[in-house]
Amino acid sequence: MKRTEWLEGPSTPYFRCINESDGITSNMLDCNGIEHARLVQRLNELYQHSLTGLSPTRQERLRKSHEKWTKAYPRECNREPEQKLLEGGTLASVFYSACILTETDARILWLEHRYGSTASQPDQAR
Repeated sequence: MKRTEWLEGPSTPYFRCINESDGITSNMLDCNGIEHARLVQRLNELYQHSLTGLSPTRQERLRKSHEKWTKAYPRECNREPEQKLLEGGTLASVFYSACILTETDARILWLEHRYGSTASQPDQAR
């Protein structure tokens, strides 16, 4: 899945953090790490909620799908054209971590659309 933009968009605190990073790679990576932790928490809550109420067959299907996605998305981010162009530079890590955020956001949206979005959402989500 090739994307350069988030489907729903990052949180307001993430925008604030990036705007205050002064374009310094380590600061941007810190912002990406904080946002990733928020997204992973949301993803895990939504995944667990999605499993409830499913038949055992559908639960197993979702588990396999999630396991496959968990293994695939980091590889996909390494294949992004920007990664090849920036290979060896400090910005490569920023682009990689941004891709991880985008892929995690896409998985959250997929789960929401497929299984519903009734799991609790943090106040600062999107």
